[in-house]
Amino acid sequence: MKRVLFIEDDGLIYETLRDELGSEYDTVRVSSFAAAKGRWDREGDTFDCIVLDLMINPLGLELEETDKYTPLFGMAVLQYFTEGRSEKDIIQIKKKTIIYSGYIGVLRDRGLDISNLECVPKDGDSIEEVVKKIRTICTRN
Repeated sequence: MKRVLFIEDDGLIYETLRDELGSEYDTVRVSSFAAAKGRWDREGDTFDCIVLDLMINPLGLELEETDKYTPLFGMAVLQYFTEGRSEKDIIQIKKKTIIYSGYIGVLRDRGLDISNLECVPKDGDSIEEVVKKIRTICTRN
């Protein structure tokens, strides 16, 4: 069974995505930096795909990190997931990550590295696109 980690603070979005994926996927949801960090420490490499919202609860971030990432707290999660890893491992993590957020424009404006990441802006028709990308990534892994 393919495993998907959702880092998403909106329960309705998570439930909709989970329902669209169906029972052939094992989905896990966390909604804050601290929860994502804890889950990754326990099971990080067991996930086939990561769906990352940028505007999540910053609980667990240090003050300077909060200042650096506001409102893109999800990027702090990605930084944590890739910290201390080889370039090859970083690329592998990024290739299985989908940034699903209404803040993708801000991400680009700040000049943050989004290479090897899938980015899907949240809008009315984006659920289907995210589901397709999840399935594609899980098929590769």
